[in-house]
Amino acid sequence: ELPSMPVSVVDAPISYALEPALIALEQAVPRRFGNIDKRMKIPSNTRQEVAFAATRTPFLVKFDGQKLTLTTTVSYTGRGWYNPMIGPTLSASCGTNDLPPRLNVVLTTDIGLNPAWILESRSTVSSLRAASTDARDACLVTFLKIDVTDQVIRAVRPLLASKLPALDRKIAAFDVRQRVEKWYGMLQRPIRVRDSLWLELSPEQLRLGEFSLQDSALVATIRLYAHPRLTAGPQPTDPKTPLPPLSPALKEVGDSARIRIEGLLPYDVLSSTLSRELTGRKFRRFSRSVRLDSIAVSP
Repeated sequence: ELPSMPVSVVDAPISYALEPALIALEQAVPRRFGNIDKRMKIPSNTRQEVAFAATRTPFLVKFDGQKLTLTTTVSYTGRGWYNPMIGPTLSASCGTNDLPPRLNVVLTTDIGLNPAWILESRSTVSSLRAASTDARDACLVTFLKIDVTDQVIRAVRPLLASKLPALDRKIAAFDVRQRVEKWYGMLQRPIRVRDSLWLELSPEQLRLGEFSLQDSALVATIRLYAHPRLTAGPQPTDPKTPLPPLSPALKEVGDSARIRIEGLLPYDVLSSTLSRELTGRKFRRFSRSVRLDSIAVSP
């Protein structure tokens, strides 16, 4: 019995194309919404009404750790009405010039892989506020005492929030487990090196590193632990070990491999292998010629 070899480690990425999910969100959230002629009641003051019409920019995507961030800017025009106790209804508008007020919107999606290899995500509207504190980004109908900005924010937030579950469903629909199971099954198959010599990788554990965003793809780094070995004789059986549960990596996962391979060769196989490679070789030393006729290896 030889002492056991140190475990081999292989770091490899698996990727998920985010583009289909992001396209689905882009299509689900309209670029234009609201109606400047549709009045909305203000619960805190029944004499006041507001309306707005807005447009948004395409979503910009950024990735930070295990969080996906999408940002967009909403530009809008607003209008307010005030119905006094005496006299006609008063109205005023804002954002009708070349510089309409703006809102900055930030959506965040927390993404992770659970131990069962299922991709999980949770999307929320993390920030929705005026783009700046300048007067340009405030829609205040001062003489009516109506802040249209707050009313637009209250109307836009539920609209965006209602579209986010579709993004989560799109991300969760990617079957990570099936892809990794196929890969893990391939790693368990014996690899024929030559004649009766086989390489068994013997994978035994998988750990998850970090997520990153690379060219619109979500990339998760996976660390594989294995005990590869070379064996001689008939083809080894495929163990068909099920995919182990996923656990987090204790150390940083990179993109390298550290492989140690143990060779197990019976003496008769080693004898025939060396004989095939060396029989008939000639060596000349001290004016003498030596030819190898046969080779045998024994303990």
